[in-house]
Amino acid sequence: SPGPHYHPQSEDVFSVPDFAYLYYTLGFRKGDIVLNSIMYHLVPAGTVYDDALKYLGVVVIPTGVGNSELQVEIMRETKATGFIGTPSFLMTLLQKIKGKGYDFRKDFALRKAILAHELVLPELKQTLARDYGISVGEFYGTADGGLLCCECEYRNGMHALTRSIVEIVDPETKKKLKPGEIGEIVYTALSKTYSLIRVGTGDLSSFAEGSCPCGRTSPRITRILGRVGTTTKIRGMFVYASQVEKVVAQFPQISNFQLVVDSTDHRDRTILKVEVSEGTDKKALEQDIKASFNEICNVKLDAIELVALGTISKERKVILDQRKWG
Repeated sequence: SPGPHYHPQSEDVFSVPDFAYLYYTLGFRKGDIVLNSIMYHLVPAGTVYDDALKYLGVVVIPTGVGNSELQVEIMRETKATGFIGTPSFLMTLLQKIKGKGYDFRKDFALRKAILAHELVLPELKQTLARDYGISVGEFYGTADGGLLCCECEYRNGMHALTRSIVEIVDPETKKKLKPGEIGEIVYTALSKTYSLIRVGTGDLSSFAEGSCPCGRTSPRITRILGRVGTTTKIRGMFVYASQVEKVVAQFPQISNFQLVVDSTDHRDRTILKVEVSEGTDKKALEQDIKASFNEICNVKLDAIELVALGTISKERKVILDQRKWG
């Protein structure tokens, strides 16, 4: 799982019935044709989602990540009705469709999507519903703990599943917070294979106030509101400050650095700022850094910004997250 961490792929943690329940609640049914654009390689998500959809009788097209031009044609030719993936990749596909001159509502059958692994803003949900007729569902989980919370048909917050205990705590005092107060999501997941006790996710949220019209009585978390500490989640993968430091340590010509994360058109963007001395072969350095970053952090580095010595503060954060969480 992202990190990387190694753990058994236990059926009672990565529960196929749990995910099938999620998909059914959010409108997926037998006979749907769904593009699963989540990575299948070296992370558990792709195969678990695939198994759960088939459990419902859904036809799964295992497209995985990338190949956007081909995925647009697959979506059109198979008349796919659903999509599972990141919000940034869905927006990439929709932009490709527009660029090809297609009429989305006429030429495509896609009307429902489950978005995960990245920030999902309310404004994006509204845009997809208004401009494309796509109903968006959302859930929350971790690669270690599996599915923890999911929306219901009312899209009124994400209900905690009964097999897990979900808390919102103050990141400093570790005390439980009341509904409406923002804190870190902490979960306990009990398993016959391995149990996880009060794991701090680093994600910020709050419990929703009041009851849900669906009648479920389990606690509901609101959307993800930010991150805590020196770890950040980029395109669904956790990136640690220590990983970035490991990358830079290979290049003695770098005197200081900072990884900046922002978001453009609902896509996470990574920029590594580095201070280098005069006379450095900048083109070769950029290529080597990008290759090392992708290998160690499992995330593509979008750009490298070479700056003069003394530009970056010595007291800087290793990872500066500039994404707007709403």
